[in-house]
Amino acid sequence: MKRRLIIAIVLTITLGTATAIIVILQNRHSRVRRADVAEVGRELYSQLQSSDPAERSIAVSQLAANVDLGFHDLKPALKALRSDPSQRVRERAALALALCLTRQSEPRKLQILSSLLDAMTEDPSADVRRFISYLVSDSLHGLLGEESPEFQNKVINLSVPYLEKALEDSDADVCEHAEWALDIVQTSVENH
Repeated sequence: MKRRLIIAIVLTITLGTATAIIVILQNRHSRVRRADVAEVGRELYSQLQSSDPAERSIAVSQLAANVDLGFHDLKPALKALRSDPSQRVRERAALALALCLTRQSEPRKLQILSSLLDAMTEDPSADVRRFISYLVSDSLHGLLGEESPEFQNKVINLSVPYLEKALEDSDADVCEHAEWALDIVQTSVENH
């Protein structure tokens, strides 16, 4: 129990720091007019091609920051999550997508959740899988607490096979986060 609390505190601090960066970026870009969104998008695409992982990391964070401005193309973040060689960029892409999740249509919520679940079970880095497994459990808590019963069923049907697979992960923390997420799913099922 003590170990679980320590893990939660560390991940919460990490998540809070990264979220703060995105909020700062969001405030910095809040003055951008809607007409400038396309230009912002072109700039972000250019940054994502950079050979510098730090620059690519900032770019995926800015994708999340610009969603409120009408920049809805999250494909670069999805691609970065799947295949960027930098662990930090993949983690930042996962966070950006998780933060954007509640502001999407139901089909896009499922698309983003599917990508997070896939990365949680397939990413070669245990650190990345651990970080994403925490994001997934947190995201499921929100999705299963506020959405319609029909959508909740879709979320459950999508998530459970991945979570069951994550229970067999070589990293103990991923397994533990998967257990948390399955507890959230079970609670949702019992409440409906």
